Amino acid sequence: MKHLKRVTAFLLCLMILLPLFPVESRAEGSGLSEYWIYDKEDLAMLYTAASEYVVTYGSSSITFCFSKKLVDKYTVDKLVYMATKAGNMVSVDGLTVSYWTMSDGTLRVELANMKIRSGEKMLEAWIYGDRSKLTSEEKKCLDKVVKVMKSLTKKYPKTSLELETAIYDYICDHVSYKNYSSKSSKREACTSACNAFMNGWGNCQAYSDLFRLMATIGGFNTGLISGKTDEGHMWNWIGTWFDGEYRVYMVDVTYGDHGKKKKADHYYMNFGLDRAKDRTWPKELFTYDEFEQKTEKSCTYYGSKGFTAKKLDDAAKKCAKLARKGKKRVEFLVYEKGIWEKEIQAALKKHLRINSAWHFKCYKHDKGVTVVFWW
Repeated sequence: MKHLKRVTAFLLCLMILLPLFPVESRAEGSGLSEYWIYDKEDLAMLYTAASEYVVTYGSSSITFCFSKKLVDKYTVDKLVYMATKAGNMVSVDGLTVSYWTMSDGTLRVELANMKIRSGEKMLEAWIYGDRSKLTSEEKKCLDKVVKVMKSLTKKYPKTSLELETAIYDYICDHVSYKNYSSKSSKREACTSACNAFMNGWGNCQAYSDLFRLMATIGGFNTGLISGKTDEGHMWNWIGTWFDGEYRVYMVDVTYGDHGKKKKADHYYMNFGLDRAKDRTWPKELFTYDEFEQKTEKSCTYYGSKGFTAKKLDDAAKKCAKLARKGKKRVEFLVYEKGIWEKEIQAALKKHLRINSAWHFKCYKHDKGVTVVFWW
């Protein structure tokens, strides 16, 4: 009788606790593993899941399961489109998508023919310290990328706007745009971050994949976006602290590269949805609303003509020196907190000897204050 009571009590506890744990079931008609998304539509989570699955298991297929809660909240087409985007982020070419709704109201989306990108492979190897799945060329590439990033992070603070710009400019300076059709033997090479870094050419997929690799090593939270402008295209999103708050912007290094004869264009660095209209990106492309609507100047500053200083007084002295040499416009960044218009004006006035009227604008961001000064 005691044993019966214990068994009954155990079964009651099990019945109470069981609903608290997710139960993995198999998709009808599919033997693939599933990745469950319970609470929200989260592109970054899908991307991470797809990448890790392909890297870890060497599989070219994955099935996402969307809960009934999401199916009720969003259209099936939107959820399938989101899963397709996650697949495009890791697939070079030839991704196939199939989906079906289940009797319990959930949605299964199967992605097949996925292939991990070289940048993602190198990034996983760097994070986990396991290079066994890299080719010899990818191992050499990763060593060189890490060396470049060590040099850049010595020069600029980690996760600073200045470091991000240095990465952006490095890619524009060292990579030239080349594209080949899916029928060409060079198609895979032109989409590869490894090829872009080692051989100096690639298409938008290579630019974006390389930016994600370098920026992540630099401490940024970043990923890939695939969609269409006038044609198929890929670029990046980046999330970092600006003006004391976490913001998510887009970065397009491909559009920023105007060729070897011209300097990098920073118009498509850290831009919001307002600038996305310039490239005819459809609004429905952005399946989650974390992107900033408006581009802020304080998050996009950094021309190659500027300079940096630890103290405002030092910056003002250098500004005065440049003015004496005939400079009519100066841009600089000060790594000193607690300063704003009053302090900047006093410092410039102290050192400048200019009879004509002069002006300045200043912008706060995560590491200090940027100043644009002209007369």
